[in-house]
Amino acid sequence: MTLRSATAPSAVSYHNSKPRLRGRKRRRHRKGGELSAGWATFFTMLRYKAESASSVVEAVDPRGTSPTCSACGGDVAETFADRRHSCPPCGFEANGDVAAAQVILL
Repeated sequence: MTLRSATAPSAVSYHNSKPRLRGRKRRRHRKGGELSAGWATFFTMLRYKAESASSVVEAVDPRGTSPTCSACGGDVAETFADRRHSCPPCGFEANGDVAAAQVILL
């Protein structure tokens, strides 16, 4: 990570959720702490670099961002299997992750 990447935006947001461990959770010899240690280090470095560049870093709760349309604000019935976001009322279409990120920025 470079200082240049932290100076470009004035605010950096990331979703604050626990990682899904799927098959790894069943292995009793592995602890959850060692799996999240890399992310903790990354976010510590991200905060340090952003603060040195006078940027703001905030953790955002991602719940409820997927079914909300970023164009009109309406609720769209989607499942997590849907990778595309399509809003029938306004006709907006985008990648589901991009649309959820746009809702967070609103």
